[in-house]
Amino acid sequence: PAPSDSGGCPPPGPSAGIWSVHRIAEVSRLVEKRLREVAKPDQLDPRTDLYTYGKSNSSHFFAVIDGSLDGLTNFGVSPHKLPRVVVFEGRDQWVEEETELTVEQLSSDLEKLPKLWKSKDGPYGTVLWMMRNTELSFFYYHDWCIKLCGPEVGPYVLPALMAGFGLYYSYAFLRLIPALVRALTESDPPKEALEEKKESKKEAEGKKEEKKEK
Repeated sequence: PAPSDSGGCPPPGPSAGIWSVHRIAEVSRLVEKRLREVAKPDQLDPRTDLYTYGKSNSSHFFAVIDGSLDGLTNFGVSPHKLPRVVVFEGRDQWVEEETELTVEQLSSDLEKLPKLWKSKDGPYGTVLWMMRNTELSFFYYHDWCIKLCGPEVGPYVLPALMAGFGLYYSYAFLRLIPALVRALTESDPPKEALEEKKESKKEAEGKKEEKKEK
């Protein structure tokens, strides 16, 4: 089958389904060109292409869908940043990267798939999402430090700041440990001391009342 502009899911393939997501339902020239470069269909006539899918893991099903459809944000695709590529690996795992998996460099970017972060549903998927965003944030600010401080000093700025914050919070936590230990090990005051305190309080109140009466 040729690339489709419908919103339906591709049939279960031997490997992964690649979705090239565009802002409109019609296939743009760029998307069509890149998909043809990767899929390499046989042109039977000027209006008919034959797409052959093999049984190897490198064989994919290709489809093009409207990027404004509901639900695509669940796969990390924003309707304001199109076109995008999503690679589905089975029914519950997919790969999407705004900068590392693009339509413009689709053929070469597909070779990066084994090294890119996977996305999943459920608690494990949430953990993967947090790890991925932590890595992206680190490299974003790392590059920002290099641009600000230069290539000689910049690479060491962010690691130094992270080490400094780590040492500070470790020191603050270690200072709290003795107080926690004392709070846990100190025994409650004996009952006799509490009773004496109550009696002394009653005596003080009685004296105040006597003074008022006088």
